[in-house]
Amino acid sequence: MIVERQKWFSRYRMSDEVKLQILCFPYAGGSESIYSKWIDHIKGDIEIIAICLPGRARRFTDPPHCSVVELVNELFPDVEAILKKPYVIFGHSMGSKIGYELLKKIVANNLTLPKKFIASACVAPSVNEQDKSLWKMPDQEFLEAVVAMNGIPEEVASNVKFMSFLTPMLKNDFKMSCSYFDQCSPKLEVEAHVVYGTFDRLPEDHVSQWCMHFCGRTYFYPIEGDHFYIENQRELFFKVINSILKTPNVES
Repeated sequence: MIVERQKWFSRYRMSDEVKLQILCFPYAGGSESIYSKWIDHIKGDIEIIAICLPGRARRFTDPPHCSVVELVNELFPDVEAILKKPYVIFGHSMGSKIGYELLKKIVANNLTLPKKFIASACVAPSVNEQDKSLWKMPDQEFLEAVVAMNGIPEEVASNVKFMSFLTPMLKNDFKMSCSYFDQCSPKLEVEAHVVYGTFDRLPEDHVSQWCMHFCGRTYFYPIEGDHFYIENQRELFFKVINSILKTPNVES
């Protein structure tokens, strides 16, 4: 497997034969490694571009951003430089909000729009989560609350040494994600797809509000699983993703 690593990206299946690029944004506490195995599951001539956010993994020493808007403003020029083919934006949980903000930036700068936008395991930007001040809790209470809401796997939270490194970054991610709120932007003319877990604790009416942000129909896909179906229900998840990616307008 050939991987090209750049400041913001790890690029898998990069070649001149690629017909589609998919930008993949991680969930809170996640890194680009989430998407390293996607080439084993995503069918076709599709380049997978995993976004490497600061403050984690190989960018551990880079200071994290305070807001989704600030992050996207810094990321945008690099994204603009690599989008050479038809493309799709995908995000899981917090990554959906980052992807949505990037999409707004793309529209504002009159760039070529993605063929599709895919939000996964995330409430709509119009849902105000600013009252969720979990990141202000003491570390142990914070971790217990995050595990209770399926925010991170319990086996990860129980690794004390690992969590001592992860907790500050995770708190910042939760602050960044819950502080993001958008109720006033014009609807976007992009085909939208929303995947969600039937056992997730996200209120269904908060997920359904994604349709308020897009013109035309928004497609919804329930997966029998919790917040981390992306990891523990891979067969079902990739069946959905591949069905979305193979629809007619993707490579045109």
